[in-house]
Amino acid sequence: MGLFTSPHLEAYEERFQINGGAQVERGLLARLVKQAEQAIDRVEAAHPDLGGDVTEFELATAVGFLCFRHAAVDIVILETGLGGRLDATNVVLPELTVITTIGHDHTNRLGESLVQIARERAVSSNAGGTRCERCQKGGAKMYCALLPRRKMRLGTPPEKFLGTSSAGI
Repeated sequence: MGLFTSPHLEAYEERFQINGGAQVERGLLARLVKQAEQAIDRVEAAHPDLGGDVTEFELATAVGFLCFRHAAVDIVILETGLGGRLDATNVVLPELTVITTIGHDHTNRLGESLVQIARERAVSSNAGGTRCERCQKGGAKMYCALLPRRKMRLGTPPEKFLGTSSAGI
């Protein structure tokens, strides 16, 4: 089993754990970071139209995938970064998605209201598999409750699902 968490508390290696807690050895991790950086450089050179620099989280996610491939794990637990459609972990088709309590974090990218944030975070659970979430409040709870019954399309206003305005939620 592989475990990818972010951020780390003391050492970068904490983010990448194998079989219940063994951290990836520092030398191997350095080689995998270099391998991921080289792959990123090739993609950026071949596709300058993509624009923007790769974030530290995106690099760490790629390194995590390399670690888990190297260890030949059969299951991986991935903690998302900001969650939602822009998250680097969205390249994975999950068997299970867990949405934890939704709060006013990453509002510059996910939206200002809890409903907007819930909508963004729930996007990753639409790919299939099972989804569960911790008890949400207000409009976010209503929005998450409706998702299993209705397929959500990106950009669908929350009012269409809720039947109310999302202002102030």
